[in-house]
Amino acid sequence: MPGRRSAVAIVSSVLLRSVGHDFRRCGVGVVRLAFSTASTARGRSDPGLATVVAVDLATDGPAIIDVIEASRTDAFRGPSPPAVLAECRSRAGRQVQAWLARHQGLPAGLATLVTSSGRGGVRHSIGWLLVGAGCRRAGVGTALVATAVARARRQGARTVWVETHDAWPGAVAFWEAIGFTIAGRT
Repeated sequence: MPGRRSAVAIVSSVLLRSVGHDFRRCGVGVVRLAFSTASTARGRSDPGLATVVAVDLATDGPAIIDVIEASRTDAFRGPSPPAVLAECRSRAGRQVQAWLARHQGLPAGLATLVTSSGRGGVRHSIGWLLVGAGCRRAGVGTALVATAVARARRQGARTVWVETHDAWPGAVAFWEAIGFTIAGRT
């Protein structure tokens, strides 16, 4: 299925714009998806396949860079390592929590949960989900998303949001397969 290889190399449109990408300038749209934290995530996630641990930016920078490099395919160039590392840092009005997945002791994936405050209240969203090409379709992405959703639930979130490129049908299919629903398109 075309686009399926990049199904878990997901990048939030907000983050892409912050590192120099603008979906509208490229002539493509954004698909917004939502997950009710009252639901249970679906999908393949074998705890034996991946170990998910909280990121320590002081020591995990090289592992994050390894994941970024491993997530690149012909269809997905991936973000720049400095941009991802910068987006893993919290700042005023925006708390970021990040997790690394390891498979057979090697970095296999990265996910971030961004909790931001604004006029509309507190919003929880998955900003980055990157999985190494060799670890895709093995439950690594699902395990990372389940970890982020569980954290959001403990923080009182009722909904977790994600945005993805509408030109990546595999990405939309991944999010829907694990229980997210399309909430809008721009």
